Amino acid sequence: MMSTTTPVISIDLRLDPEARWAEFGHEYRVIIRELLKRTRKEALETYGPLYVGAAEVGLGSMSRVYGGHEYVRELKGLSAAAGVSLRDLYLANITYDIASYVMPPGQPIGCTGMIHGGPPSPMISRNMDWVFPNGVGAQSMVFRFFDDHGEYLSVGFPGVTGVVSAISSHGFALTVNQAPHASSASFPAKALDSLRSLPTLWLTRLAMDAGDSFDAALDVITTTPAAASCYLLLAGREPDEAVRIISRGTSDDVMKVGKEHYAVVANHEPGEEQEYESEEGDSYERYLALEKAGGRVASGDVAAAKTALSKWPVCHADTVHQMIMLPATGELHLRCPHRGQRTYSRYSVG
Repeated sequence: MMSTTTPVISIDLRLDPEARWAEFGHEYRVIIRELLKRTRKEALETYGPLYVGAAEVGLGSMSRVYGGHEYVRELKGLSAAAGVSLRDLYLANITYDIASYVMPPGQPIGCTGMIHGGPPSPMISRNMDWVFPNGVGAQSMVFRFFDDHGEYLSVGFPGVTGVVSAISSHGFALTVNQAPHASSASFPAKALDSLRSLPTLWLTRLAMDAGDSFDAALDVITTTPAAASCYLLLAGREPDEAVRIISRGTSDDVMKVGKEHYAVVANHEPGEEQEYESEEGDSYERYLALEKAGGRVASGDVAAAKTALSKWPVCHADTVHQMIMLPATGELHLRCPHRGQRTYSRYSVG
């Protein structure tokens, strides 16, 4: 691993769930408290009391359904260690799911990614755009989860225990892209019902925790109901192990990305960019720009992938993570612009 300003935090999965985040929670308690305070304030300002209130009702429902789940037990331990409200930690961990119900089609910011099928092996490239709450990108971290069987690296933020982007020593990697929820028009009633399912970023965390192969991770994702819709890129070691998944919470469309092919995702249903006129910097323009650039990228060509991710509108002021993941070699190339990083750092699992 090269020198970087992004902290690497180790989470020992062999510990009891309540103890896994205790040391981290104590060390970063001031940062976690500030981020949670800002999250609640900005959620009220952005979504309004109706949405936040409905989310909190959903939290009560979720806590009853998943009260004994190890991820809930982790939050309880983190809450105690950092001296923060368990309710606010819950809220931070379902912010993705809440946002999927209220995000407008073709929104001007949002994650963009692509997956190449090989040869020699699959590769995922993606930019993550996320600035909620304000300034969170400057607190970006790499979490190293490990047990007796292996490890994975997850790129995230303090207080969020789920997975947005991660690479495993078992030879697979995944990323999540925000998607408008298929039932967004029926919020809040449908949202409350959905929050009885596993939060989206805990579903991907489960795939990383339980998956010991590309096939196992794919099985977890496609058989576990999620609280919200998302677009997923999942890659393994072999050229036939690359898929783009359109998940609608309770159903999934899985598209295999074959040899010499690649696929792109932004924040709209793939194909819509052909139906609507793009506006500057919107999801459709980002998709079309990366689709064009992706044709000049060969699977495994990290330098070309970095160039593709660096161009407007794929990269812009709200891009907090840029990364390339190669599961066959266990490499994660990561740049966190809001931490002031001008170059990528290379990490590895294995």
